[in-house]
Parts: sequence; C-alpha cells; structure tokens
Amino acid sequence: MIILRTHPEHVPRVVELSMHALARAPKLASGDLILISLAIAKISDGLPPIRYVMDFDKIRADRSGDMSREIWGKKWPYLLYGRNCRELSQPFDIRDHQVSDNNYGQGGPFVYVHPADQAALAELGLLATARAA
Repeated sequence: MIILRTHPEHVPRVVELSMHALARAPKLASGDLILISLAIAKISDGLPPIRYVMDFDKIRADRSGDMSREIWGKKWPYLLYGRNCRELSQPFDIRDHQVSDNNYGQGGPFVYVHPADQAALAELGLLATARAA
C-alpha cells in the first residue's frame, strides 16, 4: 500500500480516470491499494488529506509526454493506472492512526505504508468506501 500525494486541482482527474502521473515509478503489485491524499500544504477545506482509494493496475512510461500533458498540463515520465477509484467513507490523516514510527510527513509524491499501519487502518475501518466510483 502506498499514499500518493496529489495537488487538490489534480484530484478530480485522478479520481475520474483512476490514474496518477509521477516523476518516478513506485514498486507495486497488481491489486495493491493506493491511498489518494491531497497535499497537506494545499488543503483549504479543513478535512483530513486522505480521501480516496484505488487498486493498482500498472505503470507505464509516458515517453512522448502527450498523455500526461493532455491530462495534467505537464509532461510526467510515468503514468500509474489504477482501477475502481472510490471515495473513502471517512477521510483521515494517517499520522492520527499510525502505530509504527514511520514518518509520513516527509518525502516526495508517494510514501509506502508500513504493514502495521495498514493493519491498523483496516482494523479501524478507515479503508471502507462511501461508494464505487
């Protein structure tokens, strides 16, 4: 499981297309869960940052940059394809529920979720969704 940090203006397209553009490719297996988080510094509505989840499908290089430019207005080297992007029933900040000492506040556009924290999120019901997208 990973958390993808996304600028709020890009979230609607990420959710609609179940896709995300990245500068580098994370290591994921088909079906891994991806949590979509709004970049904390850009949130203005007061809600917690993690609001969506999708299942990982594949990563492809966007060699020409045409697709990423068309969708996000900028060339990105990698496109992450997901499936079934859906809204979480209850948005959350992982730092409020983590049981590990993993630092989720720093890093780039994605961060891997510690297995103990994955279990805690599931046990707390925080991975439940409001509806299928």
